[in-house]
Amino acid sequence: MLYLAYKIGLAVLRITTRRVAYGMVSFISAIKYTFSVKDKALVRSNLKAALPNTKKDEIESLTRDVFKNFGNYLVDFFTFSKENKEYLKNIIKFEGLDNLNQALKLGKGCIIITGHFGNWEIAGCALAVLGYKINVVALDHMDRRINNLFINLRKKAGVNVIPIGAARNACMEALRRNEIIAILGDRPYGDRGIQVNFFGKTAMLPRGAALFSLKAACPIVTAFSYKDDAAKNSYKAVLDKPFLTERGADTAAQLKEITQRYVNRFESYIRKYPSQWYVFNRVWE
Repeated sequence: MLYLAYKIGLAVLRITTRRVAYGMVSFISAIKYTFSVKDKALVRSNLKAALPNTKKDEIESLTRDVFKNFGNYLVDFFTFSKENKEYLKNIIKFEGLDNLNQALKLGKGCIIITGHFGNWEIAGCALAVLGYKINVVALDHMDRRINNLFINLRKKAGVNVIPIGAARNACMEALRRNEIIAILGDRPYGDRGIQVNFFGKTAMLPRGAALFSLKAACPIVTAFSYKDDAAKNSYKAVLDKPFLTERGADTAAQLKEITQRYVNRFESYIRKYPSQWYVFNRVWE
């Protein structure tokens, strides 16, 4: 059913404008918000944890906006399937590319750590179009057809996709080639995580970025894209200054210290743009 919805959406995008697509997605998102009781409860719960002093009605309004903005994110990403690569250059503006270049000058590769925030897909594809060698570590969709759909769209922009099950060797090889590894680090994946403080509560978050940085002694750059002008349909992607790690044993203490450093940066962006944080899973137990 979900695959069929994606295919119908792509078909509609081929014959209509993005503006019309936004209108359709707004309607569909409202229906999704109304009837997806579980997803709505999870989003609401995550927002409450991130914004504990926010009033109940405002949390509910933000929850509704998350559904709408997530729909717009899909429209923006899938629009790439019918437009040329100039579309990517025009829809997103980067701030801090010098920080990324500084990290790559070390010759050890670079890890970009981001979250399910704004439009991470557009940001990664745009970096590839600009000439950066970028590899994304992706969790496979349960439906192989949906998985292939996303992989093919990324490949069109020049992004290499590394399945999470094959990440260890493939990521180390990419770092040795002085390439970029992009990882999403704001939601748990099974039990292979590390406990950190996230908005004042203990959360189990992925340890992959910290693990690779220790093994390769490569820098980590936190990056976040967000829609900064809805009228112009434009995104801004900010790449923060890199922080360096030295090669060492991947002890729990070291993994936690590195992970905590970038999680602290996550918090500041989520507080500023909570309606663009798309995590439909439970972050805190």
